[in-house]
Amino acid sequence: MPSHYISNKCNGDGFGSQYQYLISILLICYRHDYNFVYSKLTSMEHNYDNDPEFVEKMENLMNIRSHFVSFDDIPMQDAYVTIYDMSAKYVIDNNIYEYAKDEYLRNIKTMFWANKDRNAIFPQIEGEPKTTHVAVHVRRPNSDDNRILGTATPDIFYLNIMQRIRDENPNLKLLFHIYIV
Repeated sequence: MPSHYISNKCNGDGFGSQYQYLISILLICYRHDYNFVYSKLTSMEHNYDNDPEFVEKMENLMNIRSHFVSFDDIPMQDAYVTIYDMSAKYVIDNNIYEYAKDEYLRNIKTMFWANKDRNAIFPQIEGEPKTTHVAVHVRRPNSDDNRILGTATPDIFYLNIMQRIRDENPNLKLLFHIYIV
């Protein structure tokens, strides 16, 4: 009987969108005990320096490819593959508590950090409370991107979310990193 695999569709959106999409597919696979097979990314937006190795560098940053069988390496006569499109993100968005379980997220975090020195990136001072780093992605109009969705979101929206995170985590030492794109 053929094996059933789930794979990603290669699309050309930016890093954040593609990584969120891959995480969504992985969460679906973990939740339903599906076999994931990785399809290499072929393009990615926001390569402002026209770096020919940009996609490969971003794949290495995500560090998903090295943990799964490649789509190109499975014998197609022995496999049935379902390709999830971007709607996988909406499955997760609409069922976040069903899919965003610690056990599933831990696998993704472990993959991400497996090729990085976390202590070099986030050094801790002995005796100081551990810092929890929070990334905040703020979309603003820019000359390299003609999409306007989300660019008019007022700053107070982000400030309120950061305050809510502080209020809900009073015992954590939080450090917010704001990325304006």
